Amino acid sequence: MAKKLVLKAKFYVHFFYFSRVGKNQLDTATDLKGRFDTLKSIFKDVDFIEKISITVEGVNGIVKLLRTDKNYEYTFSNIEKFEAEVDKEDGKTNAVIALIPLKQLFTFIALDNGEQINDKLFESNIRDYKGRSNVNKNILNTLENKQDIDFWWLNNGITITVEDVEESKSAKKIRIVNPQIVNGLQTSYSIFNYYSANQEALRDESRKVFVKIIKVNQESEQQELEIIVATNSQNEIRDKDIHANDIVQKNIEEYFKTLGKYYQRKDKYYTNRKHAKKDIVKLADMAKYINTIYLKDPSYTRNNPGKLLNGSKYKTIFQVDNINQDYGRYFIAYQIYNQVIGFNKGTMNIGEDEFERANFQHHLAYIVICNYFESIDYSPADLNKLDISLITEEKVENAMNCIIETIEQNNIPHTKILKSIKEQLFTQQLNSYLSEKYE
Repeated sequence: MAKKLVLKAKFYVHFFYFSRVGKNQLDTATDLKGRFDTLKSIFKDVDFIEKISITVEGVNGIVKLLRTDKNYEYTFSNIEKFEAEVDKEDGKTNAVIALIPLKQLFTFIALDNGEQINDKLFESNIRDYKGRSNVNKNILNTLENKQDIDFWWLNNGITITVEDVEESKSAKKIRIVNPQIVNGLQTSYSIFNYYSANQEALRDESRKVFVKIIKVNQESEQQELEIIVATNSQNEIRDKDIHANDIVQKNIEEYFKTLGKYYQRKDKYYTNRKHAKKDIVKLADMAKYINTIYLKDPSYTRNNPGKLLNGSKYKTIFQVDNINQDYGRYFIAYQIYNQVIGFNKGTMNIGEDEFERANFQHHLAYIVICNYFESIDYSPADLNKLDISLITEEKVENAMNCIIETIEQNNIPHTKILKSIKEQLFTQQLNSYLSEKYE
């Protein structure tokens, strides 16, 4: 009887594929789609399987699933002045501009009775707090000394993206769901710092801050980035700031945490949280490490560090389109540099001229690895087998000698050494020297 029931049963099989990359990468991953097609074909002719379906989720989708039934909601009340943009088709609110009382803004961003700021509100921001910068000093001065002028007259305001927003003019309320402060972080932190230290000042505070609230499409990773870039345009936006929220950067950060290090994808983020300098690895530095060790281009690293985070160069260094990349490569490159820099302090002489050793650190890191494997053609697989402890002070000195001998062999004038090591020709000369050395 049981056998007959089993033979008559029909099964629905649903596969879930989760990845730490973004939706756009998954949509263009043709090799992945091919594997799913193969998977479906395997089960196609099995009699007792009625239907096969596959769900693919990138990192944003995973976060959204985890947030289900865990929405963070906040309601601004007694808001006298605001205007809303409403979608003409569904009648739902798309955006609101409002003058929010400083009292409520403080309550919104504060935790533990005003003792701590809510960091989670700033996860999508491309920057972290700049401390006692001139801008922040001016904001604090405005809060403390400009009581006779409304705050929003003297400040650019705050931009908040949300998953949903509802407003009611009759009730004077604005309700927001899963907010992210994407512009105005310096203003927000300055407000928090001032009132957390002077909470008695909140009792009589009547000033307001200008706030833009924008509902973003949760299926579009690009929309929020466009809002971030546009609303931050009054301040210089560096390439490293724009890339700070990329999926690959978040993944590197999480990987480093498992190894006791802090990958600072947002400028000053872990510095502001008082982590030891020796345990912090910066995004811009990581680009240098990878370009030198894995792309074997120390001269470009020395000459164009700012361009490492531009366009296709950035995508190549961080393998943006590789959904199966090995994040161990970033830690290996960091360890190599950390070891080399530790043995590369002070100055050194070439002939009668003295140079800062730091000028040569990229070439030194590259040469140390070439010498280790006795080849300029080492591979990523080789680097996985590298014993970092074997990078000693003696090995670094040997690498420095290789640089000096390359300079002398090619008759590079001492007055032009620092300029020459930035040129691709020097990398070619160095590779020729090393290849002959290993023969």
